[in-house]
Amino acid sequence: MSIVNYPLHIICALYNRKAYIVKKDIYYKTFKDINVIAFRGTSDIRSLSYSFDVRSHEQKLHKGYNKYAQHCKTILKDMDIDYSKKTFITGHSLGSLASVIVANELNINAEVVLFGSPRLATKVFCEEIADNKNLKIYNYINEYDIIADYPFFLYDHITKPILLENSKIHINPINYHSMRTYGHNLIYMKRQEKNQYIV
Repeated sequence: MSIVNYPLHIICALYNRKAYIVKKDIYYKTFKDINVIAFRGTSDIRSLSYSFDVRSHEQKLHKGYNKYAQHCKTILKDMDIDYSKKTFITGHSLGSLASVIVANELNINAEVVLFGSPRLATKVFCEEIADNKNLKIYNYINEYDIIADYPFFLYDHITKPILLENSKIHINPINYHSMRTYGHNLIYMKRQEKNQYIV
């Protein structure tokens, strides 16, 4: 897949890390007059509880993930965001799921950049997303990230994942899911692409 806005995907990765640091469910900044909205992933017991409600919402979505998305959408409504600007909506883990649900419901023109997204949707919702021509979605998954395969039945990834090769081996398998590792691997991917053209 050709990644036209790769430098902005790096910015998305940085803003996802920032969301964890500042402890906000949504971290919003403009970068060179571009909106970047980052949805934080699982960070405490409350947010972890959303992952365990695996029932289907309206026969198309993981119910717990949809609850978190609606929580984030409420926060977003109180923020003064000009969606006429170029907009990037991004998230890590649980936040990646919320970002794509909210982007679809807002029906704005946006590039959606997902990191470590678990399986979110049934075939019905995947088709609904495919029909939304306002959204361009990039779904980054680290190799060996077991969280990206959760839940292991019923649901699929919202779009075909872009597999990131790991820049280093981790002893603790959970590290493959961390936002820090996603950032490193995204940069590593670009370096690997450049090396392919060096003779």
